Amino acid sequence: MWQKARRQRWRAVANLDVLFSGLDIVRIAAGGYDVGDVAKVYFAIGDRFGLDWLRGAAEGVSAETEWQELAIGAIIDDLYAQQTALASKVVDESGGGPAAEAIIDAWAASNGHRVNRAIGVVGELKTTGSVDLAMLAVANREIRALLAR
Repeated sequence: MWQKARRQRWRAVANLDVLFSGLDIVRIAAGGYDVGDVAKVYFAIGDRFGLDWLRGAAEGVSAETEWQELAIGAIIDDLYAQQTALASKVVDESGGGPAAEAIIDAWAASNGHRVNRAIGVVGELKTTGSVDLAMLAVANREIRALLAR
């Protein structure tokens, strides 16, 4: 019972993801970049690396204990933070600009192995029948690895 009530409250808050993203986008743009350009990069990164899909998959994972529920929430939080950090990294390394896909393509090309591995892991999860907490943890680690360097 506690799980259902907590998840309902969490989902109500999760619907605020656009607001969370907006704050992160503005924070990145404060570095001297156009807010619209940063938003394009931010959302294109989410799409390219399946971060929205991963967060949705995490929401669908059944937690048997409060600790598992906390772990799922932590992974979702990590995925938002990593999307922000990746967008910031791509914008900083590329100098921003309106061509989000081209900026991301250039960044991805210079980080080929890690990018291919992260995309491969998320792609593999998409083909499985169901995602569990261990799978999310591995995917989260691969996304985090994109920030290494």
